[in-house]
Amino acid sequence: MNLRINILGSCRETLNIILQKQQEILNYLKHGQSFMQQERKLDLLPSMPFNDINDFLDFDESLTHENVQDQFIIKLKKLLVSTEQKSVSNIMSSIMTNELCRIISWIGIKNTIAFGTTNMVSLIIDLIQEHHHLNIDNGKARIAEWLRRCGDRIGNEIRKNRKRVQQGYST
Repeated sequence: MNLRINILGSCRETLNIILQKQQEILNYLKHGQSFMQQERKLDLLPSMPFNDINDFLDFDESLTHENVQDQFIIKLKKLLVSTEQKSVSNIMSSIMTNELCRIISWIGIKNTIAFGTTNMVSLIIDLIQEHHHLNIDNGKARIAEWLRRCGDRIGNEIRKNRKRVQQGYST
């Protein structure tokens, strides 16, 4: 059973890589060489995903600058795939770790930071809307759901790591 789960996980990771590469090829075909050269110039962006709330908030504030915003959009476009849920997951997990997500929520309840009022949220929703042709409320709901599920993702990662350790000891 564990071997089956590992194989499925490995297949899923490989498929995600293939989908990302496919998206890069489609972007190249759609936008030409200038788009690929532009992608390489992301020097205004800090290292992500963020694990520190202050770094996250500083970056969000920097998104008021058009050149930072443009580079951020270029970075996020590479993460769009065929399903809304996976696109949201790719984008959000590229921005923040699950640990940071614990102190961020959509509206900022229970002493958390409100993601729904950040500068980046409108950029993310616009990209997802444009790519997947869904309305703004569905885009917001997908992001809010991703934020709400950070505890589940952390728990899954812990279980996955335990299984890896157990398999390492049993072989």
